Amino acid sequence: PRSKGAQAGVSSIWTRGEIMSHFAKPDTALRKAKDYLKVKQPEMALECLHRILSSRRHRTWSPTHEKIMLLYIEHAVGLRRSTRDVFILYRMICQNNNWGSMATIIKFFRNKVETKADEAKAESDRIGEGETQIDLEETPESIMLKAVSGEDTKDRKDRKILTPWLKYLWESY
Repeated sequence: PRSKGAQAGVSSIWTRGEIMSHFAKPDTALRKAKDYLKVKQPEMALECLHRILSSRRHRTWSPTHEKIMLLYIEHAVGLRRSTRDVFILYRMICQNNNWGSMATIIKFFRNKVETKADEAKAESDRIGEGETQIDLEETPESIMLKAVSGEDTKDRKDRKILTPWLKYLWESY
């Protein structure tokens, strides 16, 4: 069942109802997820990839499964989404055939999360260094915030930029 826009030829992207149906092959799901990413819908792409990994019809490992996991991890880390259930599903797929693929996926995930945390740390440091003399002047608001909370502007910026990534990094281990 296509949406009215798809019937009129406006869009070739599947509707939410169609994504719930099973794909004939993992390659089809991978291609459809890439289509979603092209139109800036990463949530739908992740749902599509998760659907194929959780399907009982596709429990035999293939190189396409590894590609699916790499794509899923790349975008799930960017959105700071939990990947625990997907790792459990992939473990079930790999357990009889290819443990090397599971190791590759775990290393990729760890490197991706650590890279994102390092980027957040660098951005936090860059923002702190980029302040000019005008920015460093005490405003009444900053004096009040410092008196009430006991933290300076750098601490607040770190909490906003760096802390979510450090929390995600901690949860990934």
